[in-house]
Amino acid sequence: SVRKIMEGMVGEDATFNIVGERSVKIALESGIITKEIVGRIQGIPFALVLL
Repeated sequence: SVRKIMEGMVGEDATFNIVGERSVKIALESGIITKEIVGRIQGIPFALVLL
């Protein structure tokens, strides 16, 4: 699943470009991002993360 892939990459040097309601929700639930870094473009949520 996408969640498992994202969680598996947390320990690696990884860059995430997270776009859309579902993707942002999964990243929030997984603890990869926080609400403070979520932006919106034309109402669509996104987050850019460098681990």
